[in-house]
Amino acid sequence: MKKRASDAAVGALVLGVSGLLIGAVSGSRGLALASLLFVIGSVVMRLFESKSKWSKALAIFMLPALLLTYLQPKKKPSSERDRP
Repeated sequence: MKKRASDAAVGALVLGVSGLLIGAVSGSRGLALASLLFVIGSVVMRLFESKSKWSKALAIFMLPALLLTYLQPKKKPSSERDRP
């Protein structure tokens, strides 16, 4: 797949703007978390693109773990559940 320079420029602009937005909303911890998610997501995509069956199996194992770790709703502590 051929990539044009304009595609790379648009991608860099989107990453920059999203980084600034995340930094403004949640600070450096949010930037660190977003960077970690981006790196893990790109590793999973590279593993899916590989021809090896073992790398695809690892990607299938990593993807649900990634989604379940960051997308599950947080449980409230038991002391907050009992309050009316």
